[in-house]
Amino acid sequence: MKVIFWGLVIIGLGYVAYGGMLAGWSWLVVANAVDEVVSREAAQGAAGSDLKDKVLRATDEAGVSIDERGVLVTQDDGRLAVQVFWTVPFLMVRGEPVISVPLSVERTAPLAVPAGR
Repeated sequence: MKVIFWGLVIIGLGYVAYGGMLAGWSWLVVANAVDEVVSREAAQGAAGSDLKDKVLRATDEAGVSIDERGVLVTQDDGRLAVQVFWTVPFLMVRGEPVISVPLSVERTAPLAVPAGR
């Protein structure tokens, strides 16, 4: 009986570790994609209206699909701010997530002043 109990504990811990690694990988990929887009757009000095699409495209290319509602882009006082929110399914039952890990990335960068202003 002890062998079965400890076997189930080891399997459970392995599953928790696997879910944690998936969430960590997802966060790293999205953070790198957002950093790249934000730094490139801020260096150009203008936050285009299609910045949200660029962030969504970059995260899709990285392998993490994020809903359009999960990306918030603001531009205030010469600063560009991007917030990205998404969830990583942890426990799935019949193809539906029962437990999900919520994740977010927030990046800000000063906008460069375009030459000639």
